[in-house]
Amino acid sequence: MKALFLIVLTLLAGIALLALFSGAEHLVVAQGPAPGLDLDTPEDTSPCSVWGFVDVDTTWSPALCDPYRVSGSLLVQTGVTLTIQPGTTLKFDRLKALNVQGTLIARGTTTSPITFTSNLTIPARGDWGYLYFADSSTDAAFDADGNYTGGSILQYAVVEYAGGVNVSNNGAVRVESASPLIDHNIIRNNKASGIMVWGNIAPRITHNLISGYSVSGGPAEAPTDVPLPVEPPRPPTPTPPV
Repeated sequence: MKALFLIVLTLLAGIALLALFSGAEHLVVAQGPAPGLDLDTPEDTSPCSVWGFVDVDTTWSPALCDPYRVSGSLLVQTGVTLTIQPGTTLKFDRLKALNVQGTLIARGTTTSPITFTSNLTIPARGDWGYLYFADSSTDAAFDADGNYTGGSILQYAVVEYAGGVNVSNNGAVRVESASPLIDHNIIRNNKASGIMVWGNIAPRITHNLISGYSVSGGPAEAPTDVPLPVEPPRPPTPTPPV
């Protein structure tokens, strides 16, 4: 009788889970310390509207969608890579976020940066949530000369109008016990800190321009037409004497 009861209980639990997630392959489930992710399917489900689980390796480019509308929060699952190509624009609906549990490869260029911005007609600081690199996200890797070879990277991108979600350790870009490469970005006009890092980590954060964040003690205004930072030329290697 006890065994029968356990079987019935298990079946009922399975039916409940099936009812909860039926047709919900796009739903985001908050995992770990990344609150603010919603569970609702958005009203806009058009081809260029993205939300929910990224559960297979995926590449986004301006040739496919220009822009992408992030109509619900996104979660890149562990073991999965989301690649965002140069020139791609992601416009986030109010308070939506991108949670990276796997790998994010977002590499723009000086002439074709990637843009993470607000989807509101008149954008303002705090319109959307954040970019979050979780402890489980893939750390950036480098060769013996310090050149990037793989793993999570945010490079030559613009991140603006984020920081609106009420979370601890808030920031437009949030890094918790993770080691992505964050390089040559403009992070501007956000409601929270530009980059928030905490936990036992060693990320490489270089050549970023952070301005216009409205937190206590931060500047109230900043220009919005600042060019992407360009790495200065390296001095020539001296020729050893003969």
